[in-house]
Amino acid sequence: FAFEGEWDSSNAQALMQYTHDKGYQVWGFEYGNEMAGFGGVQIRLDPDMYVRGMCEMKRLIDTIWSDVEPDQRPRIIAPDSAMDPKWFTSMLKKSQDSECLPHVVTWHQYLLGAGVDPDVGDRCMNPTVLDRQLEEAGISQSVVHDEENAGSMDWMPELWMGETGGAYNSGRHMVTDAFHGSFWYLDSMAILAVKGHQAFCRQTLIGGNYGLINTTTFIPNPDYYALMLFQRLMGERVLHTTVHGGKGYIRGYAHCSRKDAADGSITLLLINLSNTAMFHIAVNDDESLEAGDLELSPSNNWLEQYDRTEWVMSSTSLDSQQVILNGGSFLEPSPTGDIPSLPGLFVPISSSGNSNKLLLHPHTYALIRFENSNVGICNDRP
Repeated sequence: FAFEGEWDSSNAQALMQYTHDKGYQVWGFEYGNEMAGFGGVQIRLDPDMYVRGMCEMKRLIDTIWSDVEPDQRPRIIAPDSAMDPKWFTSMLKKSQDSECLPHVVTWHQYLLGAGVDPDVGDRCMNPTVLDRQLEEAGISQSVVHDEENAGSMDWMPELWMGETGGAYNSGRHMVTDAFHGSFWYLDSMAILAVKGHQAFCRQTLIGGNYGLINTTTFIPNPDYYALMLFQRLMGERVLHTTVHGGKGYIRGYAHCSRKDAADGSITLLLINLSNTAMFHIAVNDDESLEAGDLELSPSNNWLEQYDRTEWVMSSTSLDSQQVILNGGSFLEPSPTGDIPSLPGLFVPISSSGNSNKLLLHPHTYALIRFENSNVGICNDRP
Protein backbone atom coordinates (compact mmCIF):
# COMPACT_ATOMS: atom_id res chain seq x y z
CA PHE A 1 0.00 0.00 0.00
CA ALA A 2 1.14 3.56 -0.68
CA PHE A 3 0.33 6.18 1.92
CA GLU A 4 0.41 9.91 1.40
CA GLY A 5 0.27 12.82 3.79
CA GLU A 6 1.09 13.01 7.47
CA TRP A 7 -0.17 10.86 10.33
CA ASP A 8 -3.59 11.86 11.65
CA SER A 9 -2.83 11.77 15.36
CA SER A 10 -6.26 12.89 16.60
CA ASN A 11 -7.34 9.43 17.77
CA ALA A 12 -4.03 8.79 19.55
CA GLN A 13 -4.25 12.22 21.17
CA ALA A 14 -7.71 11.45 22.56
CA LEU A 15 -6.51 8.13 23.96
CA MET A 16 -3.42 9.71 25.55
CA GLN A 17 -5.42 12.54 27.05
CA TYR A 18 -7.93 10.09 28.54
CA THR A 19 -5.07 7.97 29.92
CA HIS A 20 -3.44 11.01 31.52
CA ASP A 21 -6.67 12.38 32.98
CA LYS A 22 -7.49 9.00 34.57
CA GLY A 23 -4.08 8.89 36.19
CA TYR A 24 -3.13 5.63 34.49
CA GLN A 25 0.58 4.88 34.66
CA VAL A 26 1.91 4.13 31.18
CA TRP A 27 5.54 3.07 30.78
CA GLY A 28 5.68 3.89 27.09
CA PHE A 29 3.88 4.23 23.77
CA GLU A 30 4.91 2.41 20.63
CA TYR A 31 4.64 4.17 17.30
CA GLY A 32 2.98 1.63 15.05
CA ASN A 33 3.65 -2.03 14.42
CA GLU A 34 5.46 -3.62 11.46
CA MET A 35 5.50 -0.48 9.32
CA ALA A 36 9.26 -0.32 8.68
CA GLY A 37 11.40 -1.33 5.71
CA PHE A 38 11.11 -4.79 4.18
CA GLY A 39 9.51 -6.01 7.41
CA GLY A 40 6.47 -3.81 6.95
CA VAL A 41 3.15 -5.63 6.73
CA GLN A 42 0.74 -3.78 4.42
CA ILE A 43 2.39 -0.48 5.39
CA ARG A 44 6.01 0.32 4.51
CA LEU A 45 6.94 3.82 5.56
CA ASP A 46 10.28 5.32 4.61
CA PRO A 47 12.44 6.57 7.50
CA ASP A 48 11.57 10.23 6.88
CA MET A 49 7.82 9.71 7.10
CA TYR A 50 8.15 7.35 10.04
CA VAL A 51 10.29 9.80 12.04
CA ARG A 52 7.89 12.68 11.36
CA GLY A 53 5.07 10.62 12.84
CA MET A 54 7.20 9.54 15.80
CA CYS A 55 8.15 13.15 16.49
CA GLU A 56 4.46 14.07 16.45
CA MET A 57 3.86 11.35 19.04
CA LYS A 58 6.63 12.81 21.20
CA ARG A 59 5.03 16.25 20.88
CA LEU A 60 1.72 14.82 22.11
CA ILE A 61 3.41 13.11 25.07
CA ASP A 62 5.32 16.25 26.04
CA THR A 63 2.17 18.37 25.79
CA ILE A 64 -0.23 16.07 27.61
CA TRP A 65 2.27 15.11 30.34
CA SER A 66 3.70 18.63 30.71
CA ASP A 67 2.78 18.53 34.41
CA VAL A 68 5.54 16.00 35.15
CA GLU A 69 9.31 16.04 34.62
CA PRO A 70 10.52 14.77 31.22
CA ASP A 71 12.06 11.62 32.74
CA GLN A 72 8.68 10.73 34.29
CA ARG A 73 6.75 10.90 31.02
CA PRO A 74 5.83 7.83 28.92
CA ARG A 75 8.72 6.62 26.81
CA ILE A 76 8.84 6.25 23.04
CA ILE A 77 9.17 2.71 21.66
CA ALA A 78 9.89 2.04 17.98
CA PRO A 79 9.64 0.63 15.36
CA ASP A 80 8.65 -3.01 16.18
CA SER A 81 9.40 -4.46 12.78
CA ALA A 82 11.76 -7.03 11.28
CA MET A 83 15.36 -5.87 11.43
CA ASP A 84 16.34 -3.92 8.31
CA PRO A 85 19.79 -2.53 9.20
CA LYS A 86 19.82 0.25 6.61
CA TRP A 87 16.31 1.43 7.52
CA PHE A 88 16.92 1.23 11.30
CA THR A 89 20.22 3.11 11.00
CA SER A 90 18.57 5.88 8.98
CA MET A 91 15.64 6.11 11.39
CA LEU A 92 17.93 6.46 14.41
CA LYS A 93 20.00 9.21 12.80
CA LYS A 94 16.98 11.15 11.60
CA SER A 95 15.20 10.82 14.95
CA GLN A 96 18.29 12.07 16.79
CA ASP A 97 18.58 15.02 14.40
CA SER A 98 14.87 15.76 14.94
CA GLU A 99 15.17 15.46 18.74
CA CYS A 100 12.77 12.56 19.07
CA LEU A 101 15.15 9.65 19.56
CA PRO A 102 13.23 6.60 20.87
CA HIS A 103 13.99 5.31 24.34
CA VAL A 104 13.59 1.71 23.20
CA VAL A 105 14.32 0.15 19.81
CA THR A 106 12.38 -3.04 19.12
CA TRP A 107 12.61 -5.60 16.35
CA HIS A 108 10.68 -8.74 15.37
CA GLN A 109 11.97 -12.18 14.55
CA TYR A 110 10.57 -15.67 13.83
CA LEU A 111 13.72 -17.77 13.72
CA LEU A 112 11.97 -21.07 12.99
CA GLY A 113 10.06 -19.91 9.91
CA ALA A 114 6.41 -20.53 9.09
CA GLY A 115 4.24 -22.50 11.48
CA VAL A 116 2.76 -24.50 8.58
CA ASP A 117 6.20 -25.95 7.79
CA PRO A 118 6.47 -29.53 9.17
CA ASP A 119 10.20 -28.98 9.77
CA VAL A 120 9.67 -26.37 12.50
CA GLY A 121 10.28 -28.98 15.21
CA ASP A 122 13.56 -30.07 13.65
CA ARG A 123 14.72 -26.45 13.52
CA CYS A 124 14.09 -26.10 17.27
CA MET A 125 16.79 -28.70 17.91
CA ASN A 126 19.20 -27.81 15.09
CA PRO A 127 22.38 -26.10 16.35
CA THR A 128 22.99 -24.46 12.97
CA VAL A 129 19.55 -22.85 13.00
CA LEU A 130 19.89 -21.71 16.60
CA ASP A 131 23.36 -20.31 15.92
CA ARG A 132 21.79 -17.90 13.42
CA GLN A 133 20.49 -16.04 16.45
CA LEU A 134 24.07 -15.05 17.27
CA GLU A 135 24.44 -13.39 13.88
CA GLU A 136 21.03 -11.74 13.74
CA ALA A 137 21.11 -10.50 17.33
CA GLY A 138 24.65 -9.26 16.78
CA ILE A 139 23.56 -7.23 13.75
CA SER A 140 20.75 -5.66 15.76
CA GLN A 141 23.13 -4.85 18.58
CA SER A 142 25.65 -3.22 16.22
CA VAL A 143 22.94 -1.09 14.58
CA VAL A 144 21.32 0.17 17.78
CA HIS A 145 24.38 0.32 20.02
CA ASP A 146 26.76 1.67 17.39
CA GLU A 147 29.80 2.97 19.29
CA GLU A 148 30.60 5.49 16.53
CA ASN A 149 27.18 7.13 16.91
CA ALA A 150 26.95 6.85 20.69
CA GLY A 151 28.66 10.17 21.30
CA SER A 152 26.15 12.05 19.15
CA MET A 153 23.05 10.53 20.77
CA ASP A 154 21.09 12.13 23.60
CA TRP A 155 20.99 8.66 25.17
CA MET A 156 21.62 5.07 24.17
CA PRO A 157 18.26 3.42 23.43
CA GLU A 158 17.48 0.10 25.05
CA LEU A 159 17.36 -2.84 22.63
CA TRP A 160 14.41 -5.22 22.88
CA MET A 161 13.17 -8.29 21.07
CA GLY A 162 9.74 -6.76 20.50
CA GLU A 163 7.93 -9.84 19.19
CA THR A 164 8.80 -13.48 18.63
CA GLY A 165 7.06 -16.80 19.06
CA GLY A 166 9.41 -19.15 17.25
CA ALA A 167 7.29 -19.66 14.14
CA TYR A 168 5.04 -17.08 12.53
CA ASN A 169 1.39 -17.54 11.53
CA SER A 170 0.45 -18.60 15.08
CA GLY A 171 3.28 -21.09 15.62
CA ARG A 172 2.99 -24.86 15.21
CA HIS A 173 0.88 -27.10 17.41
CA MET A 174 2.86 -29.61 19.46
CA VAL A 175 6.06 -27.68 18.82
CA THR A 176 5.87 -24.06 19.97
CA ASP A 177 3.19 -24.95 22.55
CA ALA A 178 4.98 -28.10 23.76
CA PHE A 179 8.24 -29.12 25.45
CA HIS A 180 9.82 -28.96 21.99
CA GLY A 181 9.66 -25.18 21.98
CA SER A 182 11.49 -24.65 25.26
CA PHE A 183 14.87 -25.44 23.68
CA TRP A 184 14.60 -22.69 21.07
CA TYR A 185 13.01 -20.32 23.60
CA LEU A 186 15.67 -20.58 26.31
CA ASP A 187 18.52 -20.55 23.81
CA SER A 188 17.19 -17.38 22.16
CA MET A 189 16.64 -15.57 25.47
CA ALA A 190 20.18 -16.42 26.54
CA ILE A 191 21.79 -15.36 23.25
CA LEU A 192 19.86 -12.09 23.15
CA ALA A 193 21.04 -11.34 26.69
CA VAL A 194 24.62 -11.94 25.54
CA LYS A 195 24.00 -9.55 22.64
CA GLY A 196 22.88 -6.62 24.76
CA HIS A 197 19.10 -7.02 24.69
CA GLN A 198 17.28 -5.80 27.79
CA ALA A 199 13.86 -7.35 27.14
CA PHE A 200 12.26 -10.29 25.31
CA CYS A 201 8.57 -10.00 24.37
CA ARG A 202 7.02 -13.41 23.78
CA GLN A 203 4.22 -13.89 21.28
CA THR A 204 1.97 -14.67 23.14
CA LEU A 205 0.79 -15.07 26.72
CA ILE A 206 -2.33 -16.80 25.42
CA GLY A 207 -3.49 -17.31 21.86
CA GLY A 208 -2.41 -19.23 18.79
CA ASN A 209 -0.09 -22.22 18.95
CA TYR A 210 2.74 -20.24 20.52
CA GLY A 211 1.05 -19.09 23.72
CA LEU A 212 2.55 -19.64 27.15
CA ILE A 213 -0.88 -20.75 28.38
CA ASN A 214 -3.16 -23.37 26.82
CA THR A 215 -6.05 -21.59 25.14
CA THR A 216 -8.61 -24.25 26.17
CA THR A 217 -7.58 -25.36 29.65
CA PHE A 218 -5.66 -22.23 30.73
CA ILE A 219 -2.97 -24.55 32.10
CA PRO A 220 0.62 -23.38 31.57
CA ASN A 221 2.42 -24.79 28.55
CA PRO A 222 6.03 -25.96 29.04
CA ASP A 223 7.51 -22.61 27.97
CA TYR A 224 5.70 -20.94 30.88
CA TYR A 225 7.84 -22.91 33.31
CA ALA A 226 10.98 -22.30 31.23
CA LEU A 227 10.32 -18.57 31.48
CA MET A 228 9.63 -18.78 35.23
CA LEU A 229 12.99 -20.41 35.86
CA PHE A 230 14.91 -18.07 33.57
CA GLN A 231 13.30 -15.01 35.14
CA ARG A 232 13.77 -16.19 38.73
CA LEU A 233 17.33 -17.45 38.45
CA MET A 234 19.25 -15.67 35.68
CA GLY A 235 20.30 -12.20 36.80
CA GLU A 236 20.94 -9.11 34.71
CA ARG A 237 24.73 -9.43 34.54
CA VAL A 238 25.78 -11.80 31.75
CA LEU A 239 29.04 -13.75 31.91
CA HIS A 240 31.07 -14.78 28.89
CA THR A 241 30.72 -18.55 28.54
CA THR A 242 32.69 -20.96 26.38
CA VAL A 243 31.51 -24.52 25.68
CA HIS A 244 34.07 -27.17 24.76
CA GLY A 245 32.79 -30.22 22.90
CA GLY A 246 29.29 -31.31 22.01
CA LYS A 247 29.34 -30.06 18.39
CA GLY A 248 26.79 -27.38 19.21
CA TYR A 249 24.29 -29.78 20.76
CA ILE A 250 25.24 -28.80 24.28
CA ARG A 251 24.51 -25.10 24.91
CA GLY A 252 25.74 -23.23 27.95
CA TYR A 253 25.13 -19.73 29.32
CA ALA A 254 25.92 -18.12 32.67
CA HIS A 255 24.64 -15.07 34.55
CA CYS A 256 25.17 -13.67 37.98
CA SER A 257 22.23 -14.99 39.99
CA ARG A 258 19.24 -12.87 40.95
CA LYS A 259 19.54 -10.66 43.99
CA ASP A 260 17.67 -13.08 46.25
CA ALA A 261 20.60 -15.52 45.96
CA ALA A 262 23.82 -15.31 47.97
CA ASP A 263 26.35 -12.64 47.03
CA GLY A 264 28.76 -13.90 44.39
CA SER A 265 26.41 -16.66 43.25
CA ILE A 266 26.18 -17.57 39.56
CA THR A 267 23.52 -19.51 37.64
CA LEU A 268 24.27 -21.70 34.66
CA LEU A 269 21.76 -22.57 31.91
CA LEU A 270 22.51 -25.86 30.12
CA ILE A 271 20.59 -27.19 27.11
CA ASN A 272 21.02 -30.62 25.52
CA LEU A 273 19.64 -30.65 21.98
CA SER A 274 20.78 -34.20 21.25
CA ASN A 275 18.30 -37.07 21.13
CA THR A 276 20.99 -39.67 21.94
CA ALA A 277 24.00 -38.12 23.67
CA MET A 278 24.26 -37.70 27.43
CA PHE A 279 26.80 -35.05 28.40
CA HIS A 280 29.01 -35.06 31.48
CA ILE A 281 29.31 -31.39 32.42
CA ALA A 282 32.21 -29.78 34.25
CA VAL A 283 32.61 -26.07 35.00
CA ASN A 284 35.95 -24.28 34.95
CA ASP A 285 36.61 -20.61 35.69
CA ASP A 286 40.20 -20.77 34.40
CA GLU A 287 41.11 -18.19 37.08
CA SER A 288 39.47 -15.47 34.97
CA LEU A 289 35.92 -15.26 36.28
CA GLU A 290 36.57 -11.87 37.86
CA ALA A 291 36.54 -10.62 34.27
CA GLY A 292 33.30 -12.44 33.57
CA ASP A 293 34.60 -15.57 31.83
CA LEU A 294 33.33 -19.10 32.37
CA GLU A 295 34.15 -22.35 30.59
CA LEU A 296 32.40 -25.69 30.39
CA SER A 297 35.34 -28.06 30.30
CA PRO A 298 36.67 -31.22 32.02
CA SER A 299 39.21 -29.51 34.32
CA ASN A 300 39.13 -27.59 37.61
CA ASN A 301 35.58 -28.75 38.16
CA TRP A 302 33.38 -26.32 40.09
CA LEU A 303 31.05 -29.22 40.89
CA GLU A 304 33.73 -30.47 43.28
CA GLN A 305 34.11 -27.11 45.02
CA TYR A 306 30.71 -25.51 45.60
CA ASP A 307 27.25 -26.42 46.82
CA ARG A 308 24.66 -26.11 44.09
CA THR A 309 20.92 -26.16 43.50
CA GLU A 310 19.58 -27.87 40.39
CA TRP A 311 16.44 -27.41 38.32
CA VAL A 312 16.52 -30.14 35.64
CA MET A 313 13.57 -30.17 33.24
CA SER A 314 12.53 -33.13 31.12
CA SER A 315 9.45 -34.72 29.61
CA THR A 316 8.28 -37.99 28.14
CA SER A 317 8.55 -36.65 24.57
CA LEU A 318 9.24 -33.41 22.76
CA ASP A 319 5.61 -33.02 21.73
CA SER A 320 4.36 -33.38 25.30
CA GLN A 321 2.62 -30.37 26.82
CA GLN A 322 3.72 -31.45 30.30
CA VAL A 323 7.11 -31.18 31.97
CA ILE A 324 8.93 -32.91 34.81
CA LEU A 325 11.16 -31.16 37.36
CA ASN A 326 14.15 -33.05 38.78
CA GLY A 327 12.76 -36.46 37.85
CA GLY A 328 9.51 -36.05 39.79
CA SER A 329 5.95 -36.09 38.53
CA PHE A 330 4.39 -33.84 35.89
CA LEU A 331 4.08 -30.22 36.93
CA GLU A 332 0.50 -29.06 37.15
CA PRO A 333 -1.45 -26.35 38.96
CA SER A 334 -3.11 -27.17 42.27
CA PRO A 335 -6.91 -27.77 42.41
CA THR A 336 -7.27 -24.07 43.30
CA GLY A 337 -5.18 -23.01 40.29
CA ASP A 338 -1.92 -22.21 42.08
CA ILE A 339 1.19 -22.52 39.92
CA PRO A 340 3.83 -24.98 41.23
CA SER A 341 6.59 -23.28 43.20
CA LEU A 342 9.38 -25.09 41.28
CA PRO A 343 11.68 -25.93 44.19
CA GLY A 344 15.27 -26.77 43.26
CA LEU A 345 17.26 -29.81 44.36
CA PHE A 346 20.07 -28.82 46.73
CA VAL A 347 23.29 -30.80 46.18
CA PRO A 348 26.00 -30.12 48.80
CA ILE A 349 29.59 -30.96 47.96
CA SER A 350 29.76 -32.98 51.17
CA SER A 351 27.00 -35.34 50.08
CA SER A 352 27.84 -38.88 49.11
CA GLY A 353 27.41 -40.22 45.61
CA ASN A 354 27.91 -38.26 42.41
CA SER A 355 27.69 -34.68 43.65
CA ASN A 356 30.79 -33.86 41.57
CA LYS A 357 29.09 -35.06 38.40
CA LEU A 358 26.38 -33.45 36.33
CA LEU A 359 24.91 -35.68 33.64
CA LEU A 360 22.62 -33.90 31.21
CA HIS A 361 20.38 -36.47 29.54
CA PRO A 362 19.15 -36.22 25.95
CA HIS A 363 16.47 -33.60 25.32
CA THR A 364 16.71 -31.97 28.74
CA TYR A 365 17.69 -28.56 30.03
CA ALA A 366 18.92 -27.50 33.44
CA LEU A 367 19.54 -24.39 35.49
CA ILE A 368 22.29 -24.80 38.07
CA ARG A 369 22.94 -22.23 40.78
CA PHE A 370 26.29 -22.35 42.56
CA GLU A 371 25.37 -21.14 46.02
CA ASN A 372 28.66 -20.14 47.62
CA SER A 373 30.94 -19.52 44.65
CA ASN A 374 31.67 -15.94 45.82
CA VAL A 375 32.48 -14.60 42.36
CA GLY A 376 33.64 -11.01 42.74
CA ILE A 377 31.93 -9.68 39.62
CA CYS A 378 28.62 -11.00 40.96
CA ASN A 379 28.86 -9.35 44.39
CA ASP A 380 27.69 -5.99 43.07
CA ARG A 381 24.69 -7.02 41.01
CA PRO A 382 22.39 -4.55 39.20
